[in-house]
Amino acid sequence: MQLLAVNFAHMSTVFLTGYSGFIGGHLVKRLLKEGHKLHLLGRTAPTGLEEYREQIVWIKGDIESKTNIISAMEGCETAFHLAGYAKLWSKDPSIWFRINTLGAENVMEAAHQLHLKRLVHTSTAGTIGPSGIQPANEETIRLHDFFHPYESSKFLSEERALRYAQRGLDLVVVNPTRVYGPGELSESNAFSRLAALYLQGRWNTLPGDGNRLGSYAWIGDVVDGMLAAMKQGRSGERYLLGGENLSYADFFRQLETISGKQVQMKTVSLPLMLIFSQIQTWRANLTGKPPLIVPSWVRKYAYDWSVDSGKAVMELNYPLTSFQKGMTETVNWLQNGNFNQ
Repeated sequence: MQLLAVNFAHMSTVFLTGYSGFIGGHLVKRLLKEGHKLHLLGRTAPTGLEEYREQIVWIKGDIESKTNIISAMEGCETAFHLAGYAKLWSKDPSIWFRINTLGAENVMEAAHQLHLKRLVHTSTAGTIGPSGIQPANEETIRLHDFFHPYESSKFLSEERALRYAQRGLDLVVVNPTRVYGPGELSESNAFSRLAALYLQGRWNTLPGDGNRLGSYAWIGDVVDGMLAAMKQGRSGERYLLGGENLSYADFFRQLETISGKQVQMKTVSLPLMLIFSQIQTWRANLTGKPPLIVPSWVRKYAYDWSVDSGKAVMELNYPLTSFQKGMTETVNWLQNGNFNQ
């Protein structure tokens, strides 16, 4: 099998969306340290990158505007698209499709028009669906309906990506799983935030029986995988960027061992969680205050979400950092005064 290598030398000019997100922030710093020049498209100016200001061009705008994208992408050789809407709830139910599907398509169309050497499109492992007896991989056939508009909108963006690849755009899709590590404790870094709450004694619950599996990917591995996808991934292919497959109970057992913090965990039945989420959603629709959880997300807790990242390991030399090592670094970072990030 021959892989297409893309010339991604130092001082190349790269277009990037989603720079303010958890993964995007790490990727931006890595690219800048490697000497690349970046064209960043977003609504707010990037922060914390003052030492690299000569390598950055910021264009105010968003991916719903084709004009903004074309303007920002001019002069670039390659692109990473990470921007998306990943929140659990919105008053506007069309927002997931507008941003995650149509916005992504706008980026693809611009990259196609400007003849970029390659576009790496960031999706999610959630498009592949729950795992069965064996961990899911890129060839797994989804047997369940989509649980949440985030998944379905990202799936539609992957379909469009494949069509653009067939039309000649050099495009690679990456599908990260549950990414964790040092960084802003936002919704996109949910499992580091969960670890922070546990360490502060503010979290002691397990969904269902706590035995459902998920794949926990170290942020450093994910960034490595994205850079490798740019350099040597196969156009028109997608790559699962996962990590160690653990149950919720194992997640907290290892967290206890790593941190030395003991918390008596208790299980909460899914029917009870479903009722709570329905009340939360009703209140959100009434007041506009985002819910803590929504019914569609509770239903995901009834399934395993383990993955096999073997394709990325083989074709991208994707590293698989152990959860113990990655979470140890995360806990050390949190305990060094970063609980309020």
